Amino acid sequence: MESGDEEEIHMAAKDWKKMEDRMHKEGFREGIEKGKEDNLQKYFDMSHEVVVEHSRRIGKLIGCICYAIDSGPTTLRLELTQLLAEVSTHLYSIPKMQIHKQANIGNFENRINCIEKEWQNSYETFQRKLDSILET
Repeated sequence: MESGDEEEIHMAAKDWKKMEDRMHKEGFREGIEKGKEDNLQKYFDMSHEVVVEHSRRIGKLIGCICYAIDSGPTTLRLELTQLLAEVSTHLYSIPKMQIHKQANIGNFENRINCIEKEWQNSYETFQRKLDSILET
């Protein structure tokens, strides 16, 4: 083999290695981006489901309180109005409160589960308060 052919083969091998490295890096980057997109959608769906369900339940509770204020005895209106303010404050403080509160808890799924449990407890507490007011 001539020296020129060996040099060409050597250069081709170097070029092939550079191209292979570049393709590997690009594939790695694309994989990371795809993984981010997939996880973003997954976590969005998970969060959305939890938030929508909690908001629906709290909204229903607010509706019940408003109905009780309008149609119930006037002696309960002050307590019901205070409960309505408490529930409304809870509903509108959810995003800030939960993000900061759950920042140090494991992975995202654990955070969502913790938030969901807290919201369930809040809902049950508000429901008990409403039931207690209406029983009197």
